[in-house]
Amino acid sequence: AADSAFIYDGSAKEPLWQNFDPEQLTIGGVTSAISAGTYTVYFAPKADFEWWDGTSTPKEVTWRIAKAAGSLSLSATSGTITSVKGGNKTFTVTRAGNGKISVSSSNTDVATVTLSGTVVTVTPKAYGRSTITVSVAAGTNHNAPASQTYSLHVAYCYLLNGADQNTALTGGWIKDENF
Repeated sequence: AADSAFIYDGSAKEPLWQNFDPEQLTIGGVTSAISAGTYTVYFAPKADFEWWDGTSTPKEVTWRIAKAAGSLSLSATSGTITSVKGGNKTFTVTRAGNGKISVSSSNTDVATVTLSGTVVTVTPKAYGRSTITVSVAAGTNHNAPASQTYSLHVAYCYLLNGADQNTALTGGWIKDENF
């Protein structure tokens, strides 16, 4: 049995083996690795030695490097666009490893999202609010981290005219009290 437990950290791992005597046994297979995964090692008795059951057929043993904890962060967690013509918002996703990034909008009538590499582009469609959710799947060496969100507010910008009426700079008469 392997006498070691490993978690991926980018460095080579080599297990120690309980009751392994290199004078009596040869070892083969994957005895050292860097990436997370399960590996197989074979032990065979040398000449003039045999297993406790009288056989000399190689025995297979597995050992493992576990995936590291995943991480996910966003370069921004909220943004406001003052008009549907006010341009797009972008933010960057930073993650550990190579897990697939996915993005979604909670309200595609308000905003849609696209992903290019690690850059998320939020495109306003109408006035309102939407939550952009960013998720990362488990990768080769990292587990999937918790999803993160970006809160978007697409709002009009208003001027108060002399008649004490709201005049939208971008047209329309929808008033958003939370702007």
